Amino acid sequence: RDLHMQLRYKPAIEIAEEEAINTVLATNEFDLVRARVNQDLVNIGIGITKTSFNPAEGIVIDYVDPAYCVWSYTEDPNFGDIYYVGEVKSITIPELKKEFPHISDEELERIQKS
Repeated sequence: RDLHMQLRYKPAIEIAEEEAINTVLATNEFDLVRARVNQDLVNIGIGITKTSFNPAEGIVIDYVDPAYCVWSYTEDPNFGDIYYVGEVKSITIPELKKEFPHISDEELERIQKS
C-alpha cells in the first residue's frame, strides 16, 4: 500500500509542469497539428513540426509541409545526422516584423520592394 501511494503521488512541480505543457498544446491547437503530421506520415513517410518562441506569442508549435523543407543528406531515418534543415515560407510584412522585431522600418520597406 505504501508503494502504491509513492507511485501515485505527484509533487506540485510535476503537476505545474504538466499544466504548462497542456496549456501550450491547447493554445497551439496541437490536436489539429498532430492530425496533419500523422496524415503526412501515412502518405509520404515523414512528418514535421516546428517549435519556436517569440515575445508576442510565446511558445509556438507549427505544422510544416514537408514539400517546403530542405535538409542535408542523411543516412539516419530519424535525421540525427543532418547538418542543416530549413523551411521555404512566404510571410507577410507584419508577420516578419513580429518574428524579427529588431528589423528597422527602412529595412522592411527595402524587403517589401524586392
